[in-house]
Amino acid sequence: MRRLLAPLAVVAALLAGLVPLLLLEGGRRAWGFRLYTIVLGVLAVRAVLHLVEATPAPPATSPFRRRSRLAAAVVTRVRRRRRTLHHYRGSAQLVRSATGSAGTLHHRLRPVLQSIAGERLHVRHGLAVDDARVAALVSPSTWELLRPDRPAPAERRAPGAPLAVIRAALDDLEKL
Repeated sequence: MRRLLAPLAVVAALLAGLVPLLLLEGGRRAWGFRLYTIVLGVLAVRAVLHLVEATPAPPATSPFRRRSRLAAAVVTRVRRRRRTLHHYRGSAQLVRSATGSAGTLHHRLRPVLQSIAGERLHVRHGLAVDDARVAALVSPSTWELLRPDRPAPAERRAPGAPLAVIRAALDDLEKL
């Protein structure tokens, strides 16, 4: 019963403020309603601020905070996984394109393979890709893809290397 008294008192006070306004005439009534609306707005803002200040802060060990940290960790892992999958999809697309087009093989896949070979050769053998001794370390088909003096294809849209050749080249690079 006590909980109902406070809201009823507020409603009674609001209605009591309206009664004198109804007795006013014309322009004074309009100004009275404007003033009444402003006072109600100020009181409403004060009431909301009072409620916000009276609300206790959440405890440091709140289950919501724990969940949000967990959710952030999950989101980070998902984003990292997406990035990895996106990179893999891009690599797979590059290999598929290189099997279909000699231009893609020469201008897009070959530099990637040369970069991989260059890193591995430098770290493990102290050689550069353009060194003549590299031809002895890899198969002839892999050397054909890697060799620095390889000419660009005459017809860019001609079929590229078969998938088996690209796989064999990647296997050779892994063995370096």
